[in-house]
Formats: sequence, structure tokens, C-alpha cells
Amino acid sequence: MANNSIALLEGAEVRDMLRELVKDALSELMELEVEAQREASDRKTWRNGYRDRSWKTRVGDVELRIPKLRTGSYFPSFLEPRRGVEKALVSVIQEAYLQGVSTRAVDDLVQALGGSGISKSEVSRLCLEVEGRVREFLERPLEGSFPYLWLDATYVKVRDGSRIVSKAAVVAIGLNEEGRREVLGMRVGHAETEEFWTEFLRSVLDRGLRGTRLVVSDSHSGLKKAIERCMGCQWQRCRVHFMRNVLARVPKGRKEMVACLIRTALAQADIETTKAKWLEVAAHLEETFPEAVRLMREAMEDVLAHRAHPPGLWPQLASTNGLERLKTSLGWHPCKPSQIVLNPAPEHPKTSLGWHPCKPSQSFSTPAPEHPKTSLGWHPSKASHSLSTPAPEHPKTSLGWRPVGNSLIPGDGDLPLNLATPSTSSPHFSSASGHETNACTTRSLMQ
Repeated sequence: MANNSIALLEGAEVRDMLRELVKDALSELMELEVEAQREASDRKTWRNGYRDRSWKTRVGDVELRIPKLRTGSYFPSFLEPRRGVEKALVSVIQEAYLQGVSTRAVDDLVQALGGSGISKSEVSRLCLEVEGRVREFLERPLEGSFPYLWLDATYVKVRDGSRIVSKAAVVAIGLNEEGRREVLGMRVGHAETEEFWTEFLRSVLDRGLRGTRLVVSDSHSGLKKAIERCMGCQWQRCRVHFMRNVLARVPKGRKEMVACLIRTALAQADIETTKAKWLEVAAHLEETFPEAVRLMREAMEDVLAHRAHPPGLWPQLASTNGLERLKTSLGWHPCKPSQIVLNPAPEHPKTSLGWHPCKPSQSFSTPAPEHPKTSLGWHPSKASHSLSTPAPEHPKTSLGWRPVGNSLIPGDGDLPLNLATPSTSSPHFSSASGHETNACTTRSLMQ
């Protein structure tokens, strides 16, 4: 605790020193600027004292003394009119607000940076500027043609009045003729209905979208109908979503085998060979997995639509993976640096409660326990953390087993038949009790 207090004291002293350095440097800058302004006017004006102004910065509130002139006016070049907050601090406040931080928490953030705080009305005013820039970006005219278009949606938590509800955020990305991707539009609605997608696509078309030859998306029914109604071009069914749909019709133990066969068909070099291999795989699986094969036959043309376009673009056109990466920037991702806030995100929300398994806590100075079970007095092959006696070497020793080398043999007590010891040299099978056993060991015990 003493070390932490010293560290906090040293941090406050450093912040105070930085604030004084900033104040001195800015005072010198203002004196140079006002003298240059006087010389530019052939010294026809005179100094007329100072006026005080508080300026919020990342090192705290800096009290400035701005020079005044008898005739004319002077305003420091590093300040903005009607704004008493540093540009960098404004960016931090705006990005924190975009991350969903409340206005009260933003005030705490400013105070943690050394400032005196900021009012909720000031936060709202600063963030209205962000909304204006976002609206201007999303409503901008589209120039040039975009031969390829990706569409997808994700559900996000948003504030609707006094409630937090889940809404669909739809995104459109286009690839222009120069090979550069652009975010063409985004909109938030209640659900992915055909009417909502149709309205969104028409708004993008009205802004200048043209020349689209292929649209890539999943097979959502509302989205498919909107594409047919508005776009009038070829549709590529996302290969990743298609694989999920097919494997959902296959038993768990056979999913990997079916996935490998489909991937083999998709790995062929040309469209004719790919279709032939696809039909061969479907015929091979039809008797065992009729539902999966029915979907394969129905979706073949849509899944392979990208093969009619330049081969260099096949990996990008086959799925909406590029959009999936973009969607992570719409929110927060644990254990990774935030894409909006300057500081990295915490490793896990639980760390804010002072607990992290096997790691020092981020909010307290003491490390967390190695494992929650240690609080119950049990840890395999180690002394208990809460009891004075060591835990048993292995839970099975209570059944009369003793570890010997790579196998387990009976101890002093009788070994039950349905807990027979596995052998490394014989094929295994499951006993009635659910434990793994083998034929040779069971036979010797019965003798």
C-alpha cells in the first residue's frame, strides 16, 4: 500500500510539472505571437493587460493569461474559438462516447487525466460533431463504379429512449475499379426484413452506386429478395455461411469428413472441374446424408458464382469474411487493442473485479488464486492453499488405485471389475460404468 501511495504521489508530481512546463511554453508562444501581430500593424496598437482562460488538456487544466490589445484583437493559434478543450482531449472524449461510455464516466475519465472534469452538456455538444461527420460520410455521393459489393448485418445493443435493445446494423462494402475497398453505407434497423434491406439498397443506389456485377452475401431470405429486386446482377452465396448450413445437417462425428470432401471440390482449378467434383461428392454422400446433399445441389450455382470472375479475386469474392473483420470495429473486443480508444482494452471484464486466474489482478495488488478449486482445499499433487494437509496425489487413489509408471494397478483393496485398468497394449472399449477398459485386463481379473 505504501508503494502504491508513493507511486500515486510521484504521478501527481510529474503531472504538475508537465502542466507548468506546458503553461510556460504556451505563455512564451503567446508573447511571440502578439508581438508579431503588433509589428505587422506598424506598432499602431498597444498592449492592454491580460485575460484569464482555463484550458483542459491531457495533463490537467492549464490556466492561461492571454494578452490583450488596445485596438484590434488577439487569439492564440493553438486554441479554437468557443472551445476550452485541447483537440487531443476532444478526440479521447469523442472516442470514449462512441464506445458507449456514459457522460458521467467521461467526466471521471477527464478527471483521471488530471482535469477538473467536464459537464454532460459539454460532452453531448462535442459528440454532436462526431454524429455530423458520420452522417456526412454515410450520405456522401458515390463516384465511379463498384463491380463487386459485399452485404452483411450484425446485431448490436443500442439505446432506444430509456431501454437497451438489440437492432440490426447492415453494412455495404464495395470494390471499385482501382481495386480499393470502400464502406458505401451503414444503417441500423429493427430487423433484417426485405423492406429494410430494399430501402437500404435503394438509398445506396440513389447516392450513385453503379456498375455492380456481383453481390456477395449470406442466404438470408429478406436480403436475397431485396438483391433480386434492386440490384439486377449475379449473386454469390457466402461459402462460409453455406458450409455452416450444410454441416448443420450432418452428425457431429461426420462433420469433418463432409467438410473435407466439399473443400476438395472447391479447391479445383477451373469451373468445369469444380462442378464435376462437386456432383461426385454429392453422389457419394447422398445415401448417408440426403438433407445435406439436397442443399449442395440447390446451392451449387450460387456458391460457385465467383468462378466466372477474375481468378485473382476468387478468395475475396467467395465469402463475406472481409465484412466480418469490419464488424468487429462496431464494438468492443476483449484481449485486443480497441480500434477507437487510444488505450488497449482490458484482457477480460472479470479483471475489473480484481480476479484473474493464474495472473496478478489488474485492480488489486495481490495475485488471484491459481484456481477456484484451491479455495475448497483441493489441488492435485500440491499442498492445499486453504488447508494445512496436502491433497491426495490422484482422486482415483481413494478407489484403491496406485500410479505405477504409465499405467494404474490395484492397491491394497479389491479393484472393482467395472473400473478395470486401461492397458496401453490392447484395444479399448467402454465398460458399463462409462470407464475405458480393455479385453485383456478384464479377462485376467475374472480368472
